[in-house]
Amino acid sequence: MKTLADPLIINYLAMEETLEVDSLIKDKFSRLIRVCNEVQNCQVKVANIARYKATETNYSYLVSINLSLPEGVDLYTLRSPEPAAEDSIKSAIADAFARVYRQLIELQFEKTHLVYG
Repeated sequence: MKTLADPLIINYLAMEETLEVDSLIKDKFSRLIRVCNEVQNCQVKVANIARYKATETNYSYLVSINLSLPEGVDLYTLRSPEPAAEDSIKSAIADAFARVYRQLIELQFEKTHLVYG
């Protein structure tokens, strides 16, 4: 849940909320805001879409992250399930955060070069 001081919102679809997954997402988010402390809002959605598809595995994770920054800048990433036999929730979350992290770095690089370049 989100409080006034907490910009992180975590939503789950077709899966139970667990302390392990919550902790992993909060850890990844805390690393992200070390790079950019201007994050106003971060919404993370985690879904086990295997429940809705006829797959050979019981777990297939979709993770989306939407970051809101000052001046109306939004960064969004969607990590679709890997075609591997077993898709780990940890790797899905790590992949999604790695993608949004790269977007943040690129945005900061662009801002720096537009101001000083």
